[in-house]
Amino acid sequence: MKIKLLTMFFIITAVSLKAGEIDILLDRLVEKNVLSGAEAQEIRYETEEEVKKEISRSQHRTLPLWLQNIMFGGDLRLRYQNENNLNLSYNRQRFRLRTRIYINAKVNENLFVYTQIASGEKTDSRSTNQTLTDNFAKKNIYLDYSYMDWNLNEIFSFTAGKIKNPFYAASDMLWDTDINEEGGVFKIEYPIFTNSKFNSNAGMFVLKENSSSKDQSMLYASEIFTYRNDENTFNLKTAFSYYGFYNVKGNSELTDRPSTNYIKSNTVIGSKYLYKYETLAWDWEVSKNFESPLSFYINEIRNITLFSTLARNTAISEDKLNKAWLLGVRIGHEKVSNTGEFNISYSRRWLENNAFLDTYPDSDFFGGSTGVKGNEIILCYGLGRDFNITFDYYNSEPIKSIKKGEELLQIDLNMKF
Repeated sequence: MKIKLLTMFFIITAVSLKAGEIDILLDRLVEKNVLSGAEAQEIRYETEEEVKKEISRSQHRTLPLWLQNIMFGGDLRLRYQNENNLNLSYNRQRFRLRTRIYINAKVNENLFVYTQIASGEKTDSRSTNQTLTDNFAKKNIYLDYSYMDWNLNEIFSFTAGKIKNPFYAASDMLWDTDINEEGGVFKIEYPIFTNSKFNSNAGMFVLKENSSSKDQSMLYASEIFTYRNDENTFNLKTAFSYYGFYNVKGNSELTDRPSTNYIKSNTVIGSKYLYKYETLAWDWEVSKNFESPLSFYINEIRNITLFSTLARNTAISEDKLNKAWLLGVRIGHEKVSNTGEFNISYSRRWLENNAFLDTYPDSDFFGGSTGVKGNEIILCYGLGRDFNITFDYYNSEPIKSIKKGEELLQIDLNMKF
Protein backbone atom coordinates (compact mmCIF):
# COMPACT_ATOMS: atom_id res chain seq x y z
CA MET A 1 0.00 0.00 0.00
CA LYS A 2 2.86 2.38 0.87
CA ILE A 3 4.47 1.91 -2.53
CA LYS A 4 1.18 2.43 -4.38
CA LEU A 5 0.40 5.66 -2.48
CA LEU A 6 3.90 7.05 -3.03
CA THR A 7 3.77 6.09 -6.70
CA MET A 8 0.47 7.92 -7.12
CA PHE A 9 1.97 10.98 -5.40
CA PHE A 10 4.98 11.09 -7.71
CA ILE A 11 2.86 10.54 -10.84
CA ILE A 12 0.60 13.42 -9.86
CA THR A 13 3.53 15.74 -9.11
CA ALA A 14 5.58 14.61 -12.12
CA VAL A 15 3.76 17.06 -14.37
CA SER A 16 5.29 19.98 -12.49
CA LEU A 17 8.63 18.57 -11.32
CA LYS A 18 11.73 18.01 -13.41
CA ALA A 19 13.26 14.52 -13.56
CA GLY A 20 16.24 15.65 -11.46
CA GLU A 21 13.95 16.98 -8.71
CA ILE A 22 12.09 13.64 -8.53
CA ASP A 23 15.42 11.82 -8.24
CA ILE A 24 16.47 14.10 -5.36
CA LEU A 25 13.22 13.46 -3.50
CA LEU A 26 13.54 9.70 -3.92
CA ASP A 27 17.17 9.73 -2.79
CA ARG A 28 16.20 11.65 0.37
CA LEU A 29 13.47 9.13 1.16
CA VAL A 30 16.00 6.29 0.77
CA GLU A 31 18.46 8.08 3.06
CA LYS A 32 15.77 8.41 5.74
CA ASN A 33 14.86 4.69 5.35
CA VAL A 34 11.34 5.56 4.21
CA LEU A 35 12.01 3.60 1.03
CA SER A 36 14.47 0.92 0.03
CA GLY A 37 16.62 1.42 -3.05
CA ALA A 38 14.55 -1.13 -4.98
CA GLU A 39 11.29 0.57 -4.01
CA ALA A 40 12.63 3.96 -5.10
CA GLN A 41 13.68 2.52 -8.45
CA GLU A 42 10.23 0.97 -8.92
CA ILE A 43 8.54 4.35 -8.28
CA ARG A 44 10.99 6.09 -10.61
CA TYR A 45 10.21 3.62 -13.39
CA GLU A 46 6.42 3.81 -12.97
CA THR A 47 6.56 7.62 -12.89
CA GLU A 48 8.63 7.68 -16.08
CA GLU A 49 6.17 5.36 -17.81
CA GLU A 50 3.22 7.58 -16.89
CA VAL A 51 5.03 10.69 -18.15
CA LYS A 52 5.82 8.85 -21.40
CA LYS A 53 2.10 8.15 -21.86
CA GLU A 54 1.26 11.81 -21.32
CA ILE A 55 3.90 12.87 -23.83
CA SER A 56 2.68 10.34 -26.42
CA ARG A 57 -0.80 11.87 -26.07
CA SER A 58 0.67 15.42 -26.17
CA GLN A 59 -0.89 16.06 -22.74
CA HIS A 60 2.15 16.93 -20.62
CA ARG A 61 1.57 20.26 -18.85
CA THR A 62 5.10 21.65 -18.80
CA LEU A 63 6.88 20.38 -21.92
CA PRO A 64 6.39 22.47 -25.08
CA LEU A 65 4.14 20.80 -27.66
CA TRP A 66 6.87 20.54 -30.32
CA LEU A 67 9.06 18.55 -27.92
CA GLN A 68 6.19 16.24 -26.97
CA ASN A 69 5.80 15.40 -30.67
CA ILE A 70 9.36 14.05 -30.93
CA MET A 71 10.45 10.65 -29.59
CA PHE A 72 14.05 9.44 -29.19
CA GLY A 73 15.29 5.91 -28.60
CA GLY A 74 17.59 3.19 -29.78
CA ASP A 75 19.36 -0.03 -28.98
CA LEU A 76 22.82 -1.49 -28.48
CA ARG A 77 23.93 -5.04 -29.26
CA LEU A 78 27.25 -6.57 -28.22
CA ARG A 79 28.12 -9.81 -30.03
CA TYR A 80 30.61 -12.65 -29.90
CA GLN A 81 30.66 -14.58 -33.20
CA ASN A 82 32.36 -17.89 -34.02
CA GLU A 83 32.42 -18.84 -37.71
CA ASN A 84 33.46 -22.39 -38.58
CA ASN A 85 33.41 -22.24 -42.37
CA LEU A 86 34.72 -25.60 -43.56
CA ASN A 87 35.96 -24.00 -46.79
CA LEU A 88 38.59 -22.15 -44.76
CA SER A 89 41.52 -23.51 -42.76
CA TYR A 90 40.68 -21.67 -39.53
CA ASN A 91 37.78 -20.69 -37.29
CA ARG A 92 37.10 -16.98 -37.39
CA GLN A 93 36.19 -15.34 -34.08
CA ARG A 94 34.88 -11.81 -33.96
CA PHE A 95 33.65 -9.38 -31.33
CA ARG A 96 31.11 -7.02 -32.87
CA LEU A 97 28.71 -4.26 -31.93
CA ARG A 98 25.64 -2.64 -33.38
CA THR A 99 24.14 0.64 -32.25
CA ARG A 100 21.06 2.36 -33.61
CA ILE A 101 19.45 5.67 -32.63
CA TYR A 102 16.08 6.80 -33.93
CA ILE A 103 14.08 10.04 -33.94
CA ASN A 104 10.33 9.86 -34.60
CA ALA A 105 8.35 13.05 -35.11
CA LYS A 106 4.66 13.87 -35.35
CA VAL A 107 4.31 16.60 -37.98
CA ASN A 108 0.53 16.88 -37.63
CA GLU A 109 -2.43 14.63 -36.85
CA ASN A 110 -1.97 12.64 -40.07
CA LEU A 111 1.71 12.87 -40.90
CA PHE A 112 4.64 11.18 -39.12
CA VAL A 113 8.37 11.13 -39.91
CA TYR A 114 10.80 8.37 -38.88
CA THR A 115 14.61 8.56 -39.05
CA GLN A 116 17.33 6.23 -37.78
CA ILE A 117 21.12 6.23 -37.93
CA ALA A 118 23.06 3.01 -37.37
CA SER A 119 26.57 1.60 -37.26
CA GLY A 120 28.00 -0.41 -40.14
CA GLU A 121 31.31 -1.46 -41.68
CA LYS A 122 30.31 -0.44 -45.19
CA THR A 123 27.21 0.39 -47.19
CA ASP A 124 26.04 -3.23 -47.01
CA SER A 125 22.23 -3.28 -46.87
CA ARG A 126 22.29 -6.57 -44.94
CA SER A 127 24.41 -5.55 -41.95
CA THR A 128 24.69 -2.82 -39.32
CA ASN A 129 27.48 -4.60 -37.42
CA GLN A 130 30.88 -3.18 -36.59
CA THR A 131 33.76 -5.61 -35.94
CA LEU A 132 36.07 -4.55 -33.12
CA THR A 133 39.36 -4.09 -34.97
CA ASP A 134 41.66 -1.50 -36.66
CA ASN A 135 43.57 -0.48 -33.52
CA PHE A 136 40.79 1.59 -31.87
CA ALA A 137 39.86 3.45 -35.07
CA LYS A 138 36.61 5.43 -35.14
CA LYS A 139 33.53 3.58 -36.42
CA ASN A 140 31.19 4.61 -39.20
CA ILE A 141 27.59 5.77 -38.84
CA TYR A 142 25.11 5.65 -41.73
CA LEU A 143 21.55 6.74 -42.47
CA ASP A 144 19.64 3.50 -41.85
CA TYR A 145 16.18 4.75 -42.77
CA SER A 146 14.30 8.00 -43.22
CA TYR A 147 10.70 8.11 -44.38
CA MET A 148 7.26 9.62 -43.97
CA ASP A 149 4.02 7.88 -43.06
CA TRP A 150 0.98 9.82 -44.25
CA ASN A 151 -2.40 8.60 -42.96
CA LEU A 152 -4.87 9.90 -45.51
CA ASN A 153 -7.78 8.60 -43.39
CA GLU A 154 -8.57 5.60 -41.18
CA ILE A 155 -8.22 3.20 -44.10
CA PHE A 156 -5.63 4.59 -46.54
CA SER A 157 -2.00 5.50 -45.86
CA PHE A 158 1.13 6.20 -47.92
CA THR A 159 4.72 5.56 -46.87
CA ALA A 160 7.74 6.83 -48.84
CA GLY A 161 11.50 7.27 -48.51
CA LYS A 162 14.11 4.83 -47.26
CA ILE A 163 11.56 2.73 -45.39
CA LYS A 164 11.95 0.52 -42.35
CA ASN A 165 11.20 -2.91 -43.82
CA PRO A 166 7.52 -2.61 -44.89
CA PHE A 167 6.99 -6.30 -45.71
CA TYR A 168 5.32 -8.84 -43.46
CA ALA A 169 7.37 -12.05 -43.42
CA ALA A 170 7.19 -14.92 -40.96
CA SER A 171 10.95 -15.51 -41.34
CA ASP A 172 14.14 -13.92 -42.66
CA MET A 173 14.68 -16.57 -45.34
CA LEU A 174 14.02 -14.12 -48.22
CA TRP A 175 14.62 -10.74 -46.53
CA ASP A 176 17.40 -10.04 -44.05
CA THR A 177 15.89 -8.00 -41.19
CA ASP A 178 18.52 -5.24 -41.57
CA ILE A 179 17.37 -4.33 -45.09
CA ASN A 180 15.40 -1.08 -45.34
CA GLU A 181 13.89 -0.64 -48.80
CA GLU A 182 13.82 2.58 -50.86
CA GLY A 183 10.61 3.67 -52.57
CA GLY A 184 6.93 4.01 -51.69
CA VAL A 185 4.02 1.86 -50.48
CA PHE A 186 0.26 2.42 -50.51
CA LYS A 187 -1.53 0.65 -47.68
CA ILE A 188 -5.21 -0.14 -47.15
CA GLU A 189 -6.39 -1.47 -43.79
CA TYR A 190 -9.98 -2.53 -43.30
CA PRO A 191 -11.55 -4.51 -40.44
CA ILE A 192 -13.73 -7.52 -41.16
CA PHE A 193 -14.98 -8.32 -37.69
CA THR A 194 -14.04 -6.98 -34.26
CA ASN A 195 -10.93 -9.17 -34.01
CA SER A 196 -9.81 -9.52 -37.62
CA LYS A 197 -8.66 -7.31 -40.47
CA PHE A 198 -7.22 -7.29 -43.98
CA ASN A 199 -4.27 -5.22 -45.18
CA SER A 200 -3.70 -4.64 -48.87
CA ASN A 201 -0.27 -3.20 -49.70
CA ALA A 202 1.30 -2.25 -53.02
CA GLY A 203 4.51 -0.42 -53.78
CA MET A 204 7.49 0.22 -56.01
CA PHE A 205 11.14 0.25 -54.93
CA VAL A 206 14.33 1.39 -56.64
CA LEU A 207 17.14 -1.18 -56.79
CA LYS A 208 19.59 0.69 -59.00
CA GLU A 209 19.33 4.01 -60.81
CA ASN A 210 21.13 4.03 -64.16
CA SER A 211 22.08 7.14 -66.10
CA SER A 212 22.31 5.47 -69.51
CA SER A 213 19.81 2.59 -69.34
CA LYS A 214 16.57 1.55 -67.67
CA ASP A 215 16.51 1.56 -63.88
CA GLN A 216 16.30 -1.74 -62.00
CA SER A 217 13.28 -1.80 -59.72
CA MET A 218 10.92 -4.01 -57.75
CA LEU A 219 7.12 -4.08 -57.66
CA TYR A 220 5.48 -5.38 -54.51
CA ALA A 221 1.93 -6.42 -53.62
CA SER A 222 0.62 -8.22 -50.57
CA GLU A 223 -2.67 -9.34 -49.01
CA ILE A 224 -2.37 -9.80 -45.23
CA PHE A 225 -5.01 -11.29 -42.91
CA THR A 226 -4.80 -10.97 -39.12
CA TYR A 227 -7.03 -12.57 -36.47
CA ARG A 228 -6.88 -12.37 -32.66
CA ASN A 229 -9.56 -13.83 -30.36
CA ASP A 230 -11.18 -11.93 -27.49
CA GLU A 231 -9.01 -13.57 -24.83
CA ASN A 232 -5.80 -12.96 -26.82
CA THR A 233 -5.00 -16.66 -26.50
CA PHE A 234 -5.04 -17.40 -30.24
CA ASN A 235 -3.46 -15.34 -33.01
CA LEU A 236 -3.22 -15.97 -36.73
CA LYS A 237 -1.40 -13.93 -39.35
CA THR A 238 -0.93 -14.90 -42.97
CA ALA A 239 0.12 -13.12 -46.15
CA PHE A 240 0.36 -13.77 -49.87
CA SER A 241 3.04 -11.54 -51.40
CA TYR A 242 4.45 -10.81 -54.84
CA TYR A 243 7.99 -9.53 -55.43
CA GLY A 244 8.65 -8.70 -59.08
CA PHE A 245 12.18 -7.59 -60.02
CA TYR A 246 12.29 -5.66 -63.29
CA ASN A 247 15.13 -4.96 -65.72
CA VAL A 248 17.25 -7.52 -63.89
CA LYS A 249 17.48 -10.20 -66.59
CA GLY A 250 20.35 -9.40 -68.97
CA ASN A 251 21.73 -6.65 -66.74
CA SER A 252 24.78 -6.60 -64.48
CA GLU A 253 24.57 -8.30 -61.09
CA LEU A 254 23.57 -6.17 -58.12
CA THR A 255 25.94 -5.24 -55.30
CA ASP A 256 26.28 -7.09 -51.98
CA ARG A 257 26.14 -10.62 -53.39
CA PRO A 258 27.72 -13.29 -51.11
CA SER A 259 31.52 -13.31 -50.77
CA THR A 260 33.78 -15.94 -52.36
CA ASN A 261 33.84 -17.89 -49.07
CA TYR A 262 30.26 -18.88 -49.85
CA ILE A 263 28.37 -19.30 -53.15
CA LYS A 264 26.86 -16.81 -55.59
CA SER A 265 24.00 -19.02 -56.63
CA ASN A 266 21.88 -16.90 -58.98
CA THR A 267 22.64 -17.98 -62.52
CA VAL A 268 24.70 -15.33 -64.34
CA ILE A 269 26.56 -15.30 -67.65
CA GLY A 270 29.33 -12.75 -67.99
CA SER A 271 28.23 -11.07 -64.73
CA LYS A 272 24.70 -10.61 -66.12
CA TYR A 273 21.58 -12.31 -64.81
CA LEU A 274 20.23 -15.10 -67.00
CA TYR A 275 16.70 -15.26 -65.54
CA LYS A 276 13.83 -13.09 -64.42
CA TYR A 277 12.80 -13.04 -60.76
CA GLU A 278 9.07 -12.83 -60.02
CA THR A 279 8.57 -14.56 -56.68
CA LEU A 280 5.29 -15.44 -54.98
CA ALA A 281 5.53 -16.04 -51.22
CA TRP A 282 3.10 -17.36 -48.63
CA ASP A 283 3.94 -16.49 -45.02
CA TRP A 284 1.98 -17.56 -41.97
CA GLU A 285 2.29 -17.85 -38.22
CA VAL A 286 -0.13 -19.33 -35.67
CA SER A 287 0.35 -18.42 -32.02
CA LYS A 288 -1.27 -19.92 -28.92
CA ASN A 289 -1.04 -18.29 -25.46
CA PHE A 290 -1.73 -20.64 -22.55
CA GLU A 291 -4.08 -19.40 -19.84
CA SER A 292 -2.39 -21.85 -17.45
CA PRO A 293 1.36 -21.82 -18.27
CA LEU A 294 3.15 -25.13 -18.75
CA SER A 295 6.07 -25.94 -16.47
CA PHE A 296 9.51 -26.02 -18.12
CA TYR A 297 12.24 -26.69 -15.55
CA ILE A 298 12.48 -23.43 -13.53
CA ASN A 299 10.55 -21.45 -16.19
CA GLU A 300 7.08 -21.51 -17.71
CA ILE A 301 5.91 -21.97 -21.29
CA ARG A 302 3.28 -19.32 -21.93
CA ASN A 303 3.21 -19.43 -25.73
CA ILE A 304 3.80 -21.72 -28.69
CA THR A 305 4.09 -20.40 -32.24
CA LEU A 306 4.35 -22.21 -35.56
CA PHE A 307 5.64 -20.21 -38.53
CA SER A 308 6.46 -20.85 -42.17
CA THR A 309 7.51 -19.25 -45.46
CA LEU A 310 6.89 -20.88 -48.86
CA ALA A 311 8.15 -19.23 -52.06
CA ARG A 312 8.48 -19.88 -55.78
CA ASN A 313 9.97 -17.87 -58.63
CA THR A 314 7.13 -18.04 -61.15
CA ALA A 315 9.22 -16.57 -63.98
CA ILE A 316 11.16 -19.82 -64.50
CA SER A 317 10.45 -23.54 -64.45
CA GLU A 318 11.23 -25.95 -61.62
CA ASP A 319 14.30 -27.44 -63.31
CA LYS A 320 15.93 -24.01 -62.91
CA LEU A 321 15.76 -24.45 -59.08
CA ASN A 322 13.01 -21.95 -58.29
CA LYS A 323 11.53 -23.09 -54.93
CA ALA A 324 12.04 -22.27 -51.25
CA TRP A 325 10.49 -23.24 -47.92
CA LEU A 326 11.04 -22.72 -44.21
CA LEU A 327 9.19 -24.28 -41.28
CA GLY A 328 9.74 -23.37 -37.63
CA VAL A 329 8.42 -23.54 -34.07
CA ARG A 330 8.95 -21.24 -31.08
CA ILE A 331 8.03 -21.89 -27.43
CA GLY A 332 8.32 -19.92 -24.20
CA HIS A 333 7.13 -16.32 -23.97
CA GLU A 334 5.67 -14.54 -26.97
CA LYS A 335 8.15 -11.70 -26.41
CA VAL A 336 11.16 -11.46 -24.08
CA SER A 337 11.08 -8.07 -22.38
CA ASN A 338 11.63 -8.74 -18.65
CA THR A 339 13.82 -10.75 -16.26
CA GLY A 340 13.38 -14.52 -16.48
CA GLU A 341 11.29 -14.52 -19.64
CA PHE A 342 12.57 -16.74 -22.44
CA ASN A 343 11.81 -18.36 -25.76
CA ILE A 344 13.53 -20.95 -27.88
CA SER A 345 12.95 -21.54 -31.59
CA TYR A 346 13.98 -24.03 -34.24
CA SER A 347 13.61 -23.69 -38.01
CA ARG A 348 14.59 -25.70 -41.07
CA ARG A 349 14.99 -24.04 -44.46
CA TRP A 350 15.52 -24.97 -48.11
CA LEU A 351 16.29 -22.12 -50.51
CA GLU A 352 17.06 -23.06 -54.12
CA ASN A 353 19.45 -21.14 -56.39
CA ASN A 354 17.00 -19.00 -58.35
CA ALA A 355 14.04 -18.85 -55.98
CA PHE A 356 15.07 -15.30 -55.03
CA LEU A 357 17.88 -12.83 -55.66
CA ASP A 358 20.90 -13.75 -53.53
CA THR A 359 21.45 -10.12 -52.46
CA TYR A 360 18.61 -10.16 -49.88
CA PRO A 361 18.36 -13.38 -47.75
CA ASP A 362 19.59 -13.54 -44.14
CA SER A 363 23.32 -12.75 -44.32
CA ASP A 364 24.11 -15.03 -41.36
CA PHE A 365 22.79 -18.15 -43.09
CA PHE A 366 25.75 -19.26 -45.23
CA GLY A 367 26.69 -15.69 -46.06
CA GLY A 368 23.26 -14.79 -47.41
CA SER A 369 23.49 -17.24 -50.32
CA THR A 370 20.70 -18.99 -52.15
CA GLY A 371 21.13 -22.64 -53.12
CA VAL A 372 21.42 -23.54 -49.42
CA LYS A 373 19.72 -25.66 -46.77
CA GLY A 374 20.08 -26.15 -43.02
CA ASN A 375 18.91 -25.40 -39.51
CA GLU A 376 18.77 -22.51 -37.05
CA ILE A 377 18.26 -22.64 -33.26
CA ILE A 378 17.72 -19.48 -31.18
CA LEU A 379 17.52 -19.17 -27.38
CA CYS A 380 16.63 -15.78 -25.89
CA TYR A 381 16.60 -15.14 -22.11
CA GLY A 382 15.62 -11.95 -20.29
CA LEU A 383 18.28 -10.53 -17.95
CA GLY A 384 16.25 -7.43 -17.06
CA ARG A 385 13.71 -4.99 -18.45
CA ASP A 386 14.61 -4.42 -22.12
CA PHE A 387 17.83 -6.40 -21.61
CA ASN A 388 18.38 -9.98 -22.83
CA ILE A 389 20.96 -12.47 -24.00
CA THR A 390 20.50 -14.46 -27.21
CA PHE A 391 22.27 -17.59 -28.45
CA ASP A 392 21.86 -18.10 -32.21
CA TYR A 393 23.27 -21.25 -33.88
CA TYR A 394 23.27 -21.89 -37.65
CA ASN A 395 24.17 -25.13 -39.40
CA SER A 396 24.05 -24.45 -43.15
CA GLU A 397 25.37 -26.03 -46.35
CA PRO A 398 24.90 -25.75 -50.13
CA ILE A 399 22.19 -27.90 -51.71
CA LYS A 400 24.41 -28.70 -54.70
CA SER A 401 27.95 -27.35 -54.74
CA ILE A 402 31.56 -28.38 -54.21
CA LYS A 403 31.60 -25.86 -51.35
CA LYS A 404 31.45 -27.24 -47.81
CA GLY A 405 29.06 -26.06 -45.11
CA GLU A 406 29.36 -23.69 -42.16
CA GLU A 407 28.54 -23.65 -38.46
CA LEU A 408 27.96 -20.20 -36.99
CA LEU A 409 27.40 -19.28 -33.34
CA GLN A 410 26.39 -15.80 -32.20
CA ILE A 411 26.02 -14.75 -28.56
CA ASP A 412 24.36 -11.35 -28.21
CA LEU A 413 23.69 -8.97 -25.35
CA ASN A 414 20.73 -6.82 -26.45
CA MET A 415 19.59 -3.66 -24.70
CA LYS A 416 16.96 -1.06 -25.65
CA PHE A 417 16.74 2.50 -24.46
